[in-house]
Amino acid sequence: MHWREIVIGSVATLIVTVLGGVAVYYATREPPAPPLAEALVYEHFRSGKFASDTAKFSLHTIRLRNRGTLAAKNVVMNLDFPDTVKITDRSFTLSSGPIAGLTSSGAKPDLMEIKIGNLTPDEVLTTTIVVDADDSSDPLIGVKSDATTGTKFESVSATPETNRSTWNQISSFLVPLAAALQIGMLFAIWPLLRRILRGWIPKSRSRNNTAFVYLLQNLPKHAESLLRMDIETRGADPISLANYGLALGLQGNLVECERHLAAAEFWAHQNRHENAVISFNRFLLAMFASDENLAKQHLETAIRLDKDTKRYVSFADLVWQRTSPLPKVDELLVKHGIKPFKTTELSANNNPMDRSGGSAAS
Repeated sequence: MHWREIVIGSVATLIVTVLGGVAVYYATREPPAPPLAEALVYEHFRSGKFASDTAKFSLHTIRLRNRGTLAAKNVVMNLDFPDTVKITDRSFTLSSGPIAGLTSSGAKPDLMEIKIGNLTPDEVLTTTIVVDADDSSDPLIGVKSDATTGTKFESVSATPETNRSTWNQISSFLVPLAAALQIGMLFAIWPLLRRILRGWIPKSRSRNNTAFVYLLQNLPKHAESLLRMDIETRGADPISLANYGLALGLQGNLVECERHLAAAEFWAHQNRHENAVISFNRFLLAMFASDENLAKQHLETAIRLDKDTKRYVSFADLVWQRTSPLPKVDELLVKHGIKPFKTTELSANNNPMDRSGGSAAS
């Protein structure tokens, strides 16, 4: 691989990597952290009642949670039941473990003041109150800390909430998905990037490319000399082998030509561009031999594998300067809109398509 191909590959990979990285970042980033603040919320519900001929009582449960991001200090909760109700018992449960420093008192039987102390983020205090009535009204509830007051909330779970955001949970699926999309994007836009970058990055010196241009202009001796030198000094690849085989074939050495083309096909395996060049070279050999059916077959294969083949055809002297008409090939040229390269000189006397009534190459 020449330096130009290395640069093209590197830049294309960089572009895809950057695009994939940006996609991963925006798909998996967490929202900005909320400011540090207390947020005291509570809920109340009746958790049971009992009535008999000699006793009546009911249970009230109040859950208090700090939903904020900052510990609430010196939290106090006041409960005020109707005057006809008497508080007979109470219990307290803290979600984080044993309670330390909590006190409760009441100036009247229907009042209770609960001094909780500090309530850390996501900590839940569950208070259960027993009163001596089975149909008592709900108490008035007040919650206050040094910095804020509590508000009523419809549902306060006794289980502490996790700090993991929704986006963070989704990211566990998005990260591998984004990685897979990045790889898919690389394969999807790789041919387009290579084509675009080839137009920006200057071409380097290459004996093989020079020889290929010679072959397009039907100068097989010049091409053979360059390719032999290149293969002997630097080694070969599928394309240089195919070009060397074409150079031999255009000089009549068909046995060595076929051996080099077969070696190129074996080496290229499933590489589309390399197989396209091999099929194109076989197309030129068929044109050289005026084998219309074989020429059409190989040209169709080459165009299917690589659209750049049409540009090669436009500069191929064996296509435009031939002396015998090949209608099937001419029809294929018309179908794909292939015309001679702008510097290729054609006249009415040596253009077989003019003599056969064709017009696409004129």
